Amino acid sequence: MLPEQQNPQEWQDIIERGARCALRDDNARWDWADLALDVAGAPGDDHAGNGSGEILDKLIADVAADAHVGISELPTNHTLRNYREAADSLPPGEHRAGCGVSAARELRRHYKDRATRYAVVAELRAASPKDRVTVDDVRTRAGVKTTRPRPKVKEYSKLAVELHAAYVCMHEAAELAYANEVDDSDSYFAHKMLAKVELEIERVRDNVPQPDSVRDIDAEFAGLLGGDAK
Repeated sequence: MLPEQQNPQEWQDIIERGARCALRDDNARWDWADLALDVAGAPGDDHAGNGSGEILDKLIADVAADAHVGISELPTNHTLRNYREAADSLPPGEHRAGCGVSAARELRRHYKDRATRYAVVAELRAASPKDRVTVDDVRTRAGVKTTRPRPKVKEYSKLAVELHAAYVCMHEAAELAYANEVDDSDSYFAHKMLAKVELEIERVRDNVPQPDSVRDIDAEFAGLLGGDAK
């Protein structure tokens, strides 16, 4: 339902919920995911337009105003769409424990029904020394070969800095596109590249081991994708 079609108080409650996500000090990705799903509805397999883009744009703008933060400090429209997909893939519950939003989206790609996803999550968590489920775990379980090696711990600092710089650059490009300051082809390119950087940040968060000696490097991700990296 579009914002103008909703009860004003209901929409204000939604905005306040988003503001709480925006002002949290910890990782709020799953909270953003549930909010995006509640506001825009479940994604359709046919990708038909249902006004969700307009709804999420309005959500971002109103949350920024209510929380007194810049739009660049909030998840992008594309990010919220990805989060919504994750929330629809794994609704709130025990099966989410140890599973990030990117891993939930990967589960959706390979396993169409929720019961199977729940079973796969339980299986992968049981096999993980850290009781976690990563994108690579899901891909391996689904029989997808990956040739990209995981970064080593000593490479984490450099990678975090590079990804942070790439994210800021592409976010600024996407904002220019959103403001209609570039043509449609550049707008499409900016959002596609931003999506790739976002996916890489998610992969690093999910897969790189983070002992105490490198936890401070997570500060490089502070504020990106709707919450600090943990």
